[in-house]
Amino acid sequence: MNLKELFEKKKVLITCHKNADIDAAASSAALAYALKSIASKLVLVFPEGLSKLSKKYYEELKIDLEYQKDIETLDTDFDYSILLDTNSMLQLSENVRNIIEKTPLIIIDHHIWKKKFPENIKLSVIKRNLLSTSAIVYNILKSNNIKIPSNILTFILAGILYDTKRLALVNPQVLRIVADIIEEGADYAKALKLMKHEMDVSERIARLKASMRLKVYRVGDWLIAVTRVDAFEASVARLILEMGAHVVFVVSQPKKPNIRVIARSTPDFYFKTKISLGADIMTEIGKTIKGEGGGHDTAGGAQGAGDPEEVKILCIKTLVKKLLGREVSPNIIELK
Repeated sequence: MNLKELFEKKKVLITCHKNADIDAAASSAALAYALKSIASKLVLVFPEGLSKLSKKYYEELKIDLEYQKDIETLDTDFDYSILLDTNSMLQLSENVRNIIEKTPLIIIDHHIWKKKFPENIKLSVIKRNLLSTSAIVYNILKSNNIKIPSNILTFILAGILYDTKRLALVNPQVLRIVADIIEEGADYAKALKLMKHEMDVSERIARLKASMRLKVYRVGDWLIAVTRVDAFEASVARLILEMGAHVVFVVSQPKKPNIRVIARSTPDFYFKTKISLGADIMTEIGKTIKGEGGGHDTAGGAQGAGDPEEVKILCIKTLVKKLLGREVSPNIIELK
């Protein structure tokens, strides 16, 4: 992917999924850094802003790249849109989606696209084996001989650490990339330190409420949990895995009828069952709730519409059927 050949004197939009996590934020920022001196106009959009943790990295690493939380005017004309770390158009704001649909599109991602690429796709760079979009963007920048400053390198490293669960999920290729990034000036200690997160009282309350609503199901030696909470879903999912679940679904409905589901599993669950939450479970749930879903092997999400209690049961039924090859009533396997 020759950046100068593609983007010199072009107007470029760079964007990713809503509430950008560290991988989405780091990969988007790194690519924006590379293109700011090549493109005639560059607009970086993080739909609905950065996640709390991503914002912390952005500020602490002094990432000097302006960004918008949405497209400010639909009259903006772009030569290219670049979509990173996003395998569903439902993960974008409506304004961003409208711009992307009428602009030549480039996709850079490590997720599986279950649906066909949009008709306006011009180029796709999908590298599932690199485990993060940050690693893909790093390789693109290196192949274009772009000198990357240490703060951007540290941000890229953080994106890789985040999506590989601090290298718990890793392969030799990714380890070599991590070593190269550190050799070039990334601050490994800082990348790890900033990942530590202090909870405020709202997050603590969300975790406690989710624990009170928790239901647990047993299939063989696997423990599957499901709960409902309308904020801090990722934090809740982490807590429930730490409590002992192998898989957790967190259902939220901040505004009816829209519904969102996130799912997380332990690496051990994926290694032993080969069930990918993103590819095998959340895509199916997304279709059933008349929306879309996808994600990683051990982390996925879906958006659509429905009743939260019915969607909770749907999550359990979908996973159990995949595990056993047949349908089983959740009442039979629920721990009480």
